[in-house]
Amino acid sequence: MQFIKNIFLFVFFVLALLHSPQRALASDVITISFSNSLLPGSFLGAINDPALTNRLVNVTNSNYKANNGSSTISDLVGLATGNTAKVTWGTSLTLTNGLSANSNTILEGYSYTTSSGSGKTVSFSGLNTNSKYTLYVYSQSSTPGDKTNIKYSNGSNKTDQLAGTLTTNTATTGYVINQNYFEITAFSDATGYLAVNYSKLSGSGVLDAVQIKSGDPALAPVPEPSTAVLMGIGGIFAGIVWRKKQNQLTPFTNIE
Repeated sequence: MQFIKNIFLFVFFVLALLHSPQRALASDVITISFSNSLLPGSFLGAINDPALTNRLVNVTNSNYKANNGSSTISDLVGLATGNTAKVTWGTSLTLTNGLSANSNTILEGYSYTTSSGSGKTVSFSGLNTNSKYTLYVYSQSSTPGDKTNIKYSNGSNKTDQLAGTLTTNTATTGYVINQNYFEITAFSDATGYLAVNYSKLSGSGVLDAVQIKSGDPALAPVPEPSTAVLMGIGGIFAGIVWRKKQNQLTPFTNIE
C-alpha cells in the first residue's frame, strides 16, 4: 500500500513540475471574408466539417485598413511555438456587397480589381516553414462573365503559379469546385510565407474569401510533455500491478 501511495505522490510531483499555462483554443481553419459591409451568417464555405473549428476574419470598408491591413492568425492549429502568424491584404482595397442569390454566406461580398497585370495579393506570414497548407479561394461576383485568374506563391523564390481561372455564373448557388472556388495544396517557403494573388482576365478580378487550413492531415498531433509522462507512468504502474497479480497467482511449492 505504501508503494502505491509513493507512485501517486510521484505522479503529482511530475504534473506540478511540468505544469505551464495552456495555449488559447486553436482554430483548424481561418476564413478571411471580404465585403462592403455584410457579416456572413455562415462562413464554413466548402469546408463543411463540423468537427473543425473555424474562425472568421471579416474585412469590410470600415475596418480593412486596421492594423495596416492585416490580422493575427497565431491561433491556427499546428503552428510552432513562438510563431507570430498573420494574414495581410493591404490598405488598398475596393469592396462591394455581392451576389444576392448566395446571401448569408462568404460569397455575399467581395474585393475586386480591374488590374490585369499584378492584381492584388492576400499573403500569410509566420507559418511553419516549408510546410503543407490547404487554401480555399472563392471568386464569384454579381456580374456574369467576370473572369478571375487565381495564382499562389510557390517555394522560396515566391514566384506565382497559376491555379486557374474562375468565371462568374450568377446562376450557380452553393460552392462548386473549379466554378466558384479552387482548393489549392501548397507549401510555405523557408520563411513561412504563402500567398494568393487575384487579377482580372476579363471584366473584374474578384475575391470573395480565402480560407487556410493547417498542415498535413496525415500527421497525428504530438502529446504535450505532461500527457506523455502520464502515459509512461500509467504504463509502468499497470505493469507493476500485473506482475504483482501474477506473483499472487503462482502456487507455492514446499521443497522438503
